[in-house]
Amino acid sequence: MNDEDLFKKQQGKFKIHSTTGKIEENSNLKEELRLKTSILDMHVDPIFLHDIKGNCLYLNETACKFLGYTKDKLMKTNLYDLNFPEFSKLNLQSEELVKQELRFQSTHFKKDKSIIPVEIHSKLIEIKSEKLILSTARDITELKKTEKNLRWNINLIRSVAENSPLAFYVVDNKTDSVLYLNHNFCKLWGLKDLEKEIEEGKLKNKEVISKILHLAEDKEYFMETCAPLHHEENRSTLEDEISLTDGRIIRRFSKQIRDKEDLYFGRLFICEDISERKKIENSIKNREEHLSLITDNMLDLMFQVNSEGIFEYVSPSIKDLLGYESEDIIGKRDYEFIGMTHPDDFEILIDTIQLVIQTLKPNRTQHRLKHADGHYIWVETVGNPLSNNKGEFSGAVYITRDITELKKVETQLKSSLEEKEVLLREIHHRVKNNMQIISSLLNLQSRYLNDEKTVNVLNESRNRVRSMAMVHEELYRSRDLSKIDFADYIQRLLSGLFNSYGIDKNFIKPEINVEDVLLNIDIAVPCGLIINELVSNSLKHAFVQGQKGKISIKFHPQDEKYVLKVADDGIGFPENIDFNNTKTLGLQLVTTLVKQLAGSINIYKDTGTLFKIVF
Repeated sequence: MNDEDLFKKQQGKFKIHSTTGKIEENSNLKEELRLKTSILDMHVDPIFLHDIKGNCLYLNETACKFLGYTKDKLMKTNLYDLNFPEFSKLNLQSEELVKQELRFQSTHFKKDKSIIPVEIHSKLIEIKSEKLILSTARDITELKKTEKNLRWNINLIRSVAENSPLAFYVVDNKTDSVLYLNHNFCKLWGLKDLEKEIEEGKLKNKEVISKILHLAEDKEYFMETCAPLHHEENRSTLEDEISLTDGRIIRRFSKQIRDKEDLYFGRLFICEDISERKKIENSIKNREEHLSLITDNMLDLMFQVNSEGIFEYVSPSIKDLLGYESEDIIGKRDYEFIGMTHPDDFEILIDTIQLVIQTLKPNRTQHRLKHADGHYIWVETVGNPLSNNKGEFSGAVYITRDITELKKVETQLKSSLEEKEVLLREIHHRVKNNMQIISSLLNLQSRYLNDEKTVNVLNESRNRVRSMAMVHEELYRSRDLSKIDFADYIQRLLSGLFNSYGIDKNFIKPEINVEDVLLNIDIAVPCGLIINELVSNSLKHAFVQGQKGKISIKFHPQDEKYVLKVADDGIGFPENIDFNNTKTLGLQLVTTLVKQLAGSINIYKDTGTLFKIVF
C-alpha cells in the first residue's frame, strides 16, 4: 500500500480509504482502517499531513496532546496561524523535498504559550496529483539540554586547555587527523597557528610530527615512541622526557581517550617545558650529593628525626662511633636512642631534647652512650631544630661527637688542678704563717725597746705585715684561690687595727659599706695596705684624747672601675701638709700603691678628712 492508498480526499478533507472501494462495503477494510488509525494515534511523535499552504489535512492524537489543542481546533486552523514559522521553510524548500527527505530543528508553541524545541522530519508525497507534506515532530528538549551541557563542558575544557601552561594535542589515530591542539602546543614546538587547518580537517598528525622532529635531540627514539601510539589497540600510557637540540627538556605524556563504553576516540598528548625545573632539580640533587658526601665522611655522628621522633637519616660514622650500622637505627624511634644512654644521663638528655622542641633553639649536652660491645663512651650532642613554614617543629638534626679522650684529659686536668690547689693553699697557709711569725717577732722586739717612737714604727710595720698576711689567709680559706671576699677581709682588717691601737669601738665607731666584690691578690694586697695606712693614720691623729667619732670605709664598683673612700669626722688633715709630697712613710706608701693600681687619689677636708681613690 502506498501513500495514495492511505490518504484519499473527500469534501476538502482527507479520510483513510481502502484501495478497492468504499469502506462501508467491506467490514475487513473497516477493521484495517481502524487499526491503521490506532497505530498512527499511538505513535510517540506528533504526525501532521498538510498542504504547502499550511492547511492541516490530518494529525494524530499525539499531536493534539503535544500542542494542547483539540483535534477539531487544529483541523480548522492553518498551521502557520499557530505561529509555526519554521513550517514556511517547507514551502520554500519543497523542491528539495522532491529530491529527498528534509530534517531540521524548530520550535513549537503550545496552547499555554510554552515553547518546545522539536526536530521536524518531512517528506513530500503526492496523492491524486496533489503535493502534500507528511511531517513528524520529535520533542528534543532533553537533547537540547544535553547539547547545552555538552557545549558548556566543551567550552570549559577548551578554556582550561587554552589557559593552561601545558601543551595539549589530540589526534584521531584512525584517520591521522589532528582533532585539537592549544596555543601552548604551537608555542612549545615553534609552530604557527594551526586552528584554521584543524577546523577544515586538513591537519594530519604525520605533518605535525615532521615539523617538530628536527627539534628532538634523539630523532630515532622520538619516532620509535610515536609510531606504536598510532594504533587503537595500543592502550599503553607513555611518560618520558625529550631533550631538544636547543637545550630544552620536554616532559611528554600520552594516553588513549575512551568513553565509559570503552569506545576509542583518539589519543591525548600533553607536553610541558620542564627545563627550569630540571635545572632546579639538578641543583638540589648536586647539593644533596655534596651534603651527603660531607655527612657520609664526617667523623661526627649525624642523624635526623622527624616530628614523631622517627630516625630518617643516620650517618655511616655510627659504625665507628658506636659499632652499629645506619640501617639498624633508621626507621626506629628516638626513645631507642635514649635507651642507649647511660642511666645516670637519662634526665639530662631528655631535658635537652625537650628544650630543642619547645624553644626551637639549638641546645647541647654531654652524656654517655652504650657501644655495641657493651662499654660506654662520652659524647657531646648538639640538637638543631627544624621548623615548617608555619614555624612549627617538624624535626631535628643532632650531631654527636666522641669526647671520651677529652673527658679523660679533663679528668687528668681536674686531678692536676686539685693537686695544684692543695699546693697553692699550702703556700698561702705557709706565707700567712711566716708573716704572722714576722709580726710576732716585731711585737716581741718592741717589748724590749723603751723608745716610744721606735716602738710605734715597729707596731706600724707589724700592722702592714698582718694586713698582707690576712690576704693570704682569706685566699687560703676561699673556695676560689684566685679571688677573695673583700667585704669580709675589710671587716677583719679593721677589727685587727682597732685591737692593735686599743680603740674601743663604742668610742670610735667603725662604719663599713662594702658591696660584695671578689678581688684577685694583685688588687687585694695593695688595696688592703692603703686601707691599713689610712685607717691607722685616722686612729692615731684624727681624734684628740677623749673625743668620740667614727671612721667609715666605702668600696664599690663604678663604670668598670673601683671606688674606695676612707673618711673620719676628726680634727681634719693638717693644712700645711701636702700628702702627695709628704715625708711620712705611711702616706708615701699610699701614694705609691695608688700608682701601682693605676688609679688616682683626692683628699677632701670639709668635715674631718675624706680620701677618695679611684682605680
